[in-house]
Amino acid sequence: MRALDVLIIDDNESTRDLLRTLLEFEGHSVCCCENGVSGLDLMKERRFEIIITDYLMPMMKGDEVTRQARRFCPDSFIIGCSIDARALQFANAGADTFLNKEHILQQLPPLIREREAHGEGTCARAFLSYPRKNKIFMEKHDIMGSRSSSDCPPRDAFNPRSHWLQEPSVAFGSAKESSMLTQKPSRRPFGQILVDGGFLTTSDLGRALEEQKQSNELLGQVLVRMGVLEATDINAVLAVQERLDDINGAVKIAAGVRKMLGALLLQAGHITEEELGQALGEQQRTGGKLGEILVRRGLLTEQQLDRLLDFQQNQQTSKPASNPLRLGQILISSGYITRQQLDAALLKQTRSGKKLGEVLVEEGYVKPQHITHAIRVQHMLMTSVLVAVLSLGTLTACGSGGGQTGAVATGESTTAATAAVSPSDTGKAVQNTTDNFTVSYDEYGLLKANFFYSTCNDSFWSIQADIAENVWDPNFKTVLRIDIQKPAAGDMPVVGGKTFAIEDNAQYEKFPGSFLVFNGQQSTLRKVESGTISFSQDSTLSGDVSGSYDVMLTDYDSTISPTPHYHLMGTFSFKVGTYNSAPAAAS
Repeated sequence: MRALDVLIIDDNESTRDLLRTLLEFEGHSVCCCENGVSGLDLMKERRFEIIITDYLMPMMKGDEVTRQARRFCPDSFIIGCSIDARALQFANAGADTFLNKEHILQQLPPLIREREAHGEGTCARAFLSYPRKNKIFMEKHDIMGSRSSSDCPPRDAFNPRSHWLQEPSVAFGSAKESSMLTQKPSRRPFGQILVDGGFLTTSDLGRALEEQKQSNELLGQVLVRMGVLEATDINAVLAVQERLDDINGAVKIAAGVRKMLGALLLQAGHITEEELGQALGEQQRTGGKLGEILVRRGLLTEQQLDRLLDFQQNQQTSKPASNPLRLGQILISSGYITRQQLDAALLKQTRSGKKLGEVLVEEGYVKPQHITHAIRVQHMLMTSVLVAVLSLGTLTACGSGGGQTGAVATGESTTAATAAVSPSDTGKAVQNTTDNFTVSYDEYGLLKANFFYSTCNDSFWSIQADIAENVWDPNFKTVLRIDIQKPAAGDMPVVGGKTFAIEDNAQYEKFPGSFLVFNGQQSTLRKVESGTISFSQDSTLSGDVSGSYDVMLTDYDSTISPTPHYHLMGTFSFKVGTYNSAPAAAS
């Protein structure tokens, strides 16, 4: 198979590294980008034969990346991927196929080989026009029957207990078929659990997969032979894998000493110590709940928070001895003790009050080094489960990181992906030369905006001042933005003739939205925490809206102490759903 030029676009660094390693060992040339804007810039400079893009990312979603990629790389084979069901969105945007992230490590290499076997640019596109080929594809790759192709990947490439391909990639048929395929629950890949928990690196996994092609061994056997995995650890990992079929299974096996929310997120690599410190600082200033602050800052989705709190709660409840994360069960899985020895030790522990490990050593069942090793494995398995909880709990947020997930549009957010609005989202919107968002008084020194855009959809209302060349500019930068979330039940609030306060204020009604200052950055810790927003008498969020603002900006990004505050004043005037590219009118 010839080497291909591949572009990977994903905001999750570990995903990028793992896919890069996998494809480079297949002999391909791989470039990686952390967002769609950077990816499109690369597409303008060079041609990629295969483009792999995530869906939920800062700045631009994957379907929009796909749409614009077709302009620069019309013949590229575009693969959309996501942790949740996004097949229809990618199909409508012009992608060739879709892979669920839970299975992308197993499915990607054979999909690319199949494409090459059919000739450049023909593999998945043929499936689009001829649904019967889906069945042929599945039969050839042993998804429906016996294995028949000698060039298939090695047996059990990622999961020693199951077939190498757990479900087919989605070659777009009906929305119902796509949904059925992408939402089918299945076990978390063995290799992914090992990488998530830190048992081995993505490079180790890539080398093992390459060696596995030359042998007929299971992945675990190759890793043990390479010296990067202990043979005694395999069964413990497999026991955890059995419980990771879905989010509920992952949450229920919580074990160990109960940890604080921030500590769990740090252990999973989901946030950095700096991000946690900033959130804790805000908690001290406001008295708010840490979880809600993390959601507002775009570091967690509401679904992830709920699942993580369930996991945390389960840590402090009694668990059956068969829980694969309990120390005793890990010692059994590793072959150090028997079930009878564990039961006897647990009985003596209740009488003595000693730790289980101490009792097992005193009884001569294990050596101290076995306990030390099992505790280390327990920590790594706990990390793997936490990563699974956070990834399986990602439903509607923009993707991340270090597992960063994108912002949820609830209150003030730290990422421009909140309520993901970009000039390219205007679709069929028309230009309106009266749209404007001015800054008449500026103590901070904001960048000059030259593009003004507004929208109102099923989720939110937004007006913003950007820096952009035109309506399709993928490199747009947001300077200012005012958002209002649509209530879960009911219509948008009435704003005509009203003055709202940003903070709690006895004189004015609290503003039901957010005033965001990005100043051209992807994320921000500049917070508008006080001031007022006034709307003209005839303003409606679904039609013409105008008014003024007089707010105080607190710059938590600043190294100055005490934290500086800046006064901003200006006006806005929009016909909702239109845009205006008017450099002469910029503030």
